[in-house]
Amino acid sequence: MRLAHAVVTCVARDDLEDGGAGAIAATVEAIRRRRPTTTVEVLISDCKGDESALASVFAARPDIPTTTSRPSPACSGRSGPRRLRPEPDRPGPGGRTPASP
Repeated sequence: MRLAHAVVTCVARDDLEDGGAGAIAATVEAIRRRRPTTTVEVLISDCKGDESALASVFAARPDIPTTTSRPSPACSGRSGPRRLRPEPDRPGPGGRTPASP
């Protein structure tokens, strides 16, 4: 596996307690062990809004965490995938803190 960039995606797993976050985190960790220089992008559901499930994905340190949830344009003013951002006081992927808006 000599990938420079990997995209890991998953359908919404409402049937799982963590919404599939554990499987995504394990996949990111496996890619990191096998090829540490590969950048990893994850396209995940909102994990049923479970903060601890999302934290497990962030703990795996994906370079680009994105949600595949598509908010209604009437509610959000836009549609399509959106980048997940941890709260400003919480470090995100790789321990980075997001920049202020």
